[in-house]
Amino acid sequence: MKTKTLSFLFFYLWIVLVSIFFNKMEAQIAMDSDSLGYHDSIIRYSEDILLLRKSFSYIDQVYSLAGEKEDTVNMTWALEIKSFGEYRISNYVDSEYTAVRALELIEHKSDSSSISLKKRILATLGILKRKTKAYDEALKLYYQSLKISGTAIDSIRLLNNIGNLFKDKYEYSKAIDYFKIAIKKADGIQPQNLKAIILDNLGDVQSLSGINGALATLESALELKLKLKDSSRYFTSYWHLAKHHQRNKELDKALIYAQKSFQIAQKMANAEYEITALGLLLGLREDTYVTRYYQLSDSIKNANQLKENKFALLKYDVGKERRAKELIEIEVESEKAKRLWSQVVAVLLVLIMVLAYYILRLRNRREKLLEIIKTENRISKKVHDVVANDLYQVMAKLQMATDSNSKEEILDELEEIYFKTRDISKESNVLDVLSNFDKLLVDLLLSYKNDKTTVITKNTQKIDWEIVSEIKKNTIYRVLQELMTNMKKHSEATLVVIGFKQQNGQIRIEYADNGKGAFLKKGSGIINAENRIVMVGGSITFKSEINKGFKAKIVL
Repeated sequence: MKTKTLSFLFFYLWIVLVSIFFNKMEAQIAMDSDSLGYHDSIIRYSEDILLLRKSFSYIDQVYSLAGEKEDTVNMTWALEIKSFGEYRISNYVDSEYTAVRALELIEHKSDSSSISLKKRILATLGILKRKTKAYDEALKLYYQSLKISGTAIDSIRLLNNIGNLFKDKYEYSKAIDYFKIAIKKADGIQPQNLKAIILDNLGDVQSLSGINGALATLESALELKLKLKDSSRYFTSYWHLAKHHQRNKELDKALIYAQKSFQIAQKMANAEYEITALGLLLGLREDTYVTRYYQLSDSIKNANQLKENKFALLKYDVGKERRAKELIEIEVESEKAKRLWSQVVAVLLVLIMVLAYYILRLRNRREKLLEIIKTENRISKKVHDVVANDLYQVMAKLQMATDSNSKEEILDELEEIYFKTRDISKESNVLDVLSNFDKLLVDLLLSYKNDKTTVITKNTQKIDWEIVSEIKKNTIYRVLQELMTNMKKHSEATLVVIGFKQQNGQIRIEYADNGKGAFLKKGSGIINAENRIVMVGGSITFKSEINKGFKAKIVL
């Protein structure tokens, strides 16, 4: 029982493994059938109508998906395959139109993939031009393709096409030259399908030229095709052999090969081949009406193809003109957009500038208001500390005074309080620095002159105060006021000299007194002076020693 169970498990496992293997194989086959190369082969070589329809549908899907991804290479490849397929089913007008669309996509590209596609598309267009008897245009396209041809097979195919073109133009010697060059190049190419095709074409031209050995060449080509089982190429060999025997009045042999060509055409379901074979069969009967019908039918068919071909070319030319107009319109719209954007930016900049102006103005007002509040607080404190305390003491003495001497002392103290009040007023009053600043400054400095202190000013009138800004004038006034007040309070100086000099756009002010001097430390007076000067972009330095006076130098 145990052995049977193990055998069953082994058999089950083997089935699972085999299933996995075949699933992988099916997936690989499915993947291959979903590749562009697979469907390219179907369209180029298959005779199965259902497969061809599926491949055409797949190519259209590839083109649409590549368009969504802006994948120009795959878009072009899909159109190139479709164009060749349309050529195979004898839909020449659509084939040319599709080829032109493909060429437009890579017209200005120079990468290897685009060049490879371009040469194939040019070759296809050359074939189509040949079909519509536009030989000069076809030859030009072939030569263009030959110039950029990168592989031996491509070159051989193009040489064969050029040979066929010269055959159509009845220039048989040129055609033979090109076919021989192509055969020589194809000798080493495997498999030999391409050689068989060119050999068949060479035999046909030799037959048309009446060259001996034409039949041997044609039979060699057919033998090689049969050996390779290249059934898609049997028709041309049978047809060429039929025509050769017809030219040589061997009608029985011609009829045999014409019938074979018709049978192959039916098997291939190629309408063009069928008509060609039927025409040959009817022509072999030597019926005048049939021959005339065939000639007229062929003439009308060629005329219609030429007309449709012109429409295809017209579409291409109109398309180029339309694209050029679209580019001009895009440039015009781009310029309009740029101008509009510039105007929007300009308006935004103006709005930002106006907004910035009002913000700065509001900020300036706020700063001025804060400065006024600080000034008022400072004045209030100074009045309280200096004037109010002194007045309180005077009032107390006045209450206690009994004789005239006491009253005299009180009057002196009141006078001193008056002078202090005046000094505070001078320190805090609003300055009019816009006119006669020189006089205003001298009056300030000389107001500190008394019996004990001599004040000398030098060269104030030589400064061009008109070009000095209002804020700098205010700063100079307040800083010198601060220095003179400190001198009066602390230095006990008997001589003060303030000199002015204007040089290289700068104002230099030097202050010096002969007071008792001091060890420099940054009190409120010095700090205020420094802050004021720095705020207007200037500098101030101090120098002082005990019993050697005090000096300050201002540059702004």
